[in-house]
Amino acid sequence: MLLELSVSVKGKAVDEGSVNMSRIIDQSGLHYKTTGKGMVLEGSWEQLMAVAKKCHDEVLKTNDQFVTRMKAVDKKGCAGPSAPAGCGKQLEDVLEDEGEWLML
Repeated sequence: MLLELSVSVKGKAVDEGSVNMSRIIDQSGLHYKTTGKGMVLEGSWEQLMAVAKKCHDEVLKTNDQFVTRMKAVDKKGCAGPSAPAGCGKQLEDVLEDEGEWLML
């Protein structure tokens, strides 16, 4: 499963909470990459939601109001070490298409 996670704080480009959020993601042990829209993390539902909650709580410490945006994509058979080659790329493509695939 992939989770695209971003936090927007009104009127602030980068603040301490955002920096700490990056540290939380880095220390999670999950595979991730930074994109123009936020961070894309790979893991199980439980792992991803635990990291997202830690990030949300961290940003809340230093900001009164912000938006946490999460977009998740999963595909049966695309989890764990037995996942077929290219599965991760297929999921990334779904994240990029802004939901047009839902209409198929």
